[in-house]
Amino acid sequence: MFIWLLNDNLKTKRISGSSEGPCLGIINFSLKYNPEMGLLTIYLIQARNLQPRDFSGTADPYCKVAVVPHVSKMVQSRVQRKTITPEFKESFVFEVPEPDIHRQTINIQLYDYDQFSRDECIGLAMLPLANVDLTEKVEVWKEIKALDVDTKVGATIPDFGDLMFSIAYLPSAERLTIVIMKARNVKHVSTSADGKKSSNTYVKVSLYFMSKRLKKKKTSTKHGTSSPVFNEALVFNVPQHFLKHLKLDIQVTHENKLGQNEVNTYP
Repeated sequence: MFIWLLNDNLKTKRISGSSEGPCLGIINFSLKYNPEMGLLTIYLIQARNLQPRDFSGTADPYCKVAVVPHVSKMVQSRVQRKTITPEFKESFVFEVPEPDIHRQTINIQLYDYDQFSRDECIGLAMLPLANVDLTEKVEVWKEIKALDVDTKVGATIPDFGDLMFSIAYLPSAERLTIVIMKARNVKHVSTSADGKKSSNTYVKVSLYFMSKRLKKKKTSTKHGTSSPVFNEALVFNVPQHFLKHLKLDIQVTHENKLGQNEVNTYP
């Protein structure tokens, strides 16, 4: 059940509807439409009940807002640091002619900012305007739902998770150091006869020179987690003149004692 809170002098209007998937939080925003100027103002207010996205139990959320299909642009809010109850308080204005306004859908995507890797999509809130009375300012609370990778803007490949690592080369010692720090949202695979899901993950690093593998090393295996922390340094002795033609191949591998290990590659 979605509850719409209108102006104090107006009655509350309830709109029921069904959405698939678990609720990942709720987002609060308001809409105000000027039909004479064809301007729709979306005021992003706050979000509540977001799930923690990092080890400290917080998140760094921000929103991407669009009005589809009429407006092609997507605007972005400021990042709210270390909170699962962000207060946005930002306005975004979209030009939408009056004949088209009720054919539009408000699309709000929530992301978790990550300084060192790709930002993670928390979820999506969508509001079709077909049956929305925009003669007055309207305030909305909307559930946030998981966003399938196939529906993400610009998505072309499956999302197997993220890997964080660093690379350093010391010329005087001809030493290449690769530090595998951590992974996030690693895809679970079935490793038991009864189909129970688990992740027993290690990272394998291979060095190739002119299409021939020179060396390989791997981390220890982290059991029972989709966000393993490694903090392990893999050190290779590499002549400096090899660097120009050196290729690094990183595989995040699920250890499977009952069959063949499953590999995700980060070339």
